[in-house]
Amino acid sequence: MYRPPYTRADDPAVAHEIIDGHPFATLVSVGPDGEPLASHIPVLRQEEHLVFHVARANPHAALAGGRALVIFNGPDAYVSPTWYGKPAEHVPTWNYVAVHVWGGIAALTDEESAAALNLLVERFEASWTVNVVLRERLLGAIAGFRLVPDRIETKLKLSQNRDELDAVRVAEVLRRNEPALATWMRRVLQRG
Repeated sequence: MYRPPYTRADDPAVAHEIIDGHPFATLVSVGPDGEPLASHIPVLRQEEHLVFHVARANPHAALAGGRALVIFNGPDAYVSPTWYGKPAEHVPTWNYVAVHVWGGIAALTDEESAAALNLLVERFEASWTVNVVLRERLLGAIAGFRLVPDRIETKLKLSQNRDELDAVRVAEVLRRNEPALATWMRRVLQRG
């Protein structure tokens, strides 16, 4: 990912916050035919690893032993040049928060896949109770994986390349329309 120095956030806690807050990710790898594969799936952080599953029919089910990239997109929004003090001197852009995680992929055992599925259910549907027959059918239809990260890149593109007044103007407009992104902007502007 292209990351000018002012957009880099190398603190692992920032990456973890984005991953945990935006678990619907894009899994990217290269298929056996050399073509890129992408799947949009929930991916959860379990300590320093990522866990996820795909349907056994998904080409990604053959990932074990390979490498992949998982992309987490945080809040994002269009930024109009009309929000700046001198609109004619600027162009439209997009502010966003993203994390890219690269690593090796290992297949989960049946027991680990069940634990990963439990983690997913606990996170998103804690009140759901699945009967034993359905649970076994579900587990037989999925392939679970662990990604062991060897590279993590976090990008916070939040108007840091603008003067302070323009960045504050952008954050103020976004506060009304995209409050989560405005919160990230305020955090970054206060650090700067």
